[in-house]
Amino acid sequence: SAVQVVKIVFILCLFSAGLGLYSFVQRYWGKRPALFAAIIYICSPYVQYIDPYARGVLAECFSFGLFPWVLWSFSRLDSGNYWRRLPAAAILFASLLCTHNLMALVFSTILIVWTSWQGIKPRINNNSLLLTNRKKTNLYITFLRLGAFVLGIALASFFWLPVILEKDLVQLGNLISDGGHFDFRNHFLSVSELLGKTLWLDWGATEPYYAFNLGIPQWILGLTGILIVLFRRKKVKYWLDGLFFALSSVLLLLLVLPVSSPAWEVIPFMPFLQFPWRLLGPLALCLGILSAIALSEIESLFSRLNPKQLD
Repeated sequence: SAVQVVKIVFILCLFSAGLGLYSFVQRYWGKRPALFAAIIYICSPYVQYIDPYARGVLAECFSFGLFPWVLWSFSRLDSGNYWRRLPAAAILFASLLCTHNLMALVFSTILIVWTSWQGIKPRINNNSLLLTNRKKTNLYITFLRLGAFVLGIALASFFWLPVILEKDLVQLGNLISDGGHFDFRNHFLSVSELLGKTLWLDWGATEPYYAFNLGIPQWILGLTGILIVLFRRKKVKYWLDGLFFALSSVLLLLLVLPVSSPAWEVIPFMPFLQFPWRLLGPLALCLGILSAIALSEIESLFSRLNPKQLD
């Protein structure tokens, strides 16, 4: 039945999210941290509970399952076989654009910033990677990733192009309101709610209350990962990649708090997101990656103290 199919797709979204993030993180920080990152991500309250159960937003949930695969496919463009992997990256990105138009804007922004970050990493690192041949290779890979990005947008044009060409024929203004339910100003979160515990659902209520929280393990481990990235720069594997997700976590966290209201008013298209707490999904992914970095450093510490007992 239709209800059973929807439930199956929700379950597939979670499996896809976990397996995709595992595949991405494993390339950088190893298998055990990757498994840890996947668990932290799919067990975060917004991804595991709020979107599928409380809100029932299938399209947005599916975007959470696809974006880790997009990151994984774009990261693999630095490993050769470019002309086979580039179409795969473009197709995955185009699929992401066709899931949920609002979250597609958010994830596209993260992806293009991550791609640009990969291009400038050698300059930030200021070490042997600054050799001329390495810079040329890095620039080539950056252009490949940008090519996959553009090709993905082109493949999904049947989905987004009518929105632009026919915007005068629909009432896009109804998606936002000044003072109404869809006014972003009414949906900022407090720090206490973000850091609080997940509430039990009242099955007897027609509209049960649920908290938009990060999850206590998620924010504790994510904060640990941020501190490790900031204070153990020379020890962390792929430090600059970790720094990107640490900075992204801080920015996404600020954007769900009332302090970011001026940014929501100034940045184009931001009011169309309607609910700042939508960003808890991408934030959960970043916290999962930071948790993997924390576990990777803990493993490294134990291996130095007692190599024989690590396994």
